[in-house]
Amino acid sequence: MNFKWHDDEKSKLNVHEKNGVIWLSFPNLDREDWLNAVFSTRIGGVSKGPLASMNFSFTQELLMNAESGPYAPEIMPGRSECRAITNDCIAGRGNLTDSDVRLALTDEEAWKNRSFANVIENFRLFADAAGFRAEDVVCSDQTHTTNVLRVGRSDSGSGITRPLDWLDVDGFITNEPGVVLSTFYADCVPLYFADPVHHAIGLSHSGWKGTSMQMGRVTVEAMHREFGSDPTSMLAAIGPSISGAHYEVSWDVARHFDPEFRPLEYPGRGLPAEEEKYMLDLWGVNKKILMDAGIPEENIQLPNLCTFENADIMFSHRASHGKRGNLGAFISIR
Repeated sequence: MNFKWHDDEKSKLNVHEKNGVIWLSFPNLDREDWLNAVFSTRIGGVSKGPLASMNFSFTQELLMNAESGPYAPEIMPGRSECRAITNDCIAGRGNLTDSDVRLALTDEEAWKNRSFANVIENFRLFADAAGFRAEDVVCSDQTHTTNVLRVGRSDSGSGITRPLDWLDVDGFITNEPGVVLSTFYADCVPLYFADPVHHAIGLSHSGWKGTSMQMGRVTVEAMHREFGSDPTSMLAAIGPSISGAHYEVSWDVARHFDPEFRPLEYPGRGLPAEEEKYMLDLWGVNKKILMDAGIPEENIQLPNLCTFENADIMFSHRASHGKRGNLGAFISIR
């Protein structure tokens, strides 16, 4: 597998393969034998077309297969408002989000009648290869918040074998072995956390909105509050995501970040700030947030892998113009 590393001179992630499934792990976290922290590629699943093949997005599976089956009525019989949103989206009106689908997935009747066999099979295949059980996974409901939820064994299977009990959750923490925290991506930034002293972990989704609200700091503070974690002894990893070389943003986004992390795309034009384009470095911003929260620089692993530059191996929203599945981040205590 030929990954295009962002900088060949810098540390690279570890690449693994089993039964045709390819995934990544982080050198600093791999040294902790009590941890299992992994990130998927799009290789080794059963989804088709733009979702090929290791897709973890129920929403995208629904939309891509809408023409070949009555998915909306099947999965949303008790949620008329969600069914209407879905039907509008299939007809080309409006946008369906993961939150819309997750509303249906909190409905017991809808869950029993869901038609997401490909996604469930992808969870099973990936879990078998990467060394955990699909039924132990706890799924997020990502809506670009800084809501971080403590979960435990009683939550295992949420979003996989049974409905979710929550909405609007972009991060998890736990100190219970066997609970597999999961979040999902197609350019946004995964943030992994591990406390070797208290054997506690965290996992958070941080797009530009979450980053601007310092999701990394919020997660560190949640682990300190719940488990007594000291950030000076914590480990962190920033997962594969879009690099600053490819993340063009307008002033409405750029204005939330320090100038050092959003240089002008075309310097010297002399345009008003509101009319310029900027290249936003979310890796650099998140590293600074983690360091400001107290995690030592030497304890932070950078991804060195851009999803945009590896769109044949990784899902990238920007590279695919929105026609893509979701990658998965997973972390658990053995």
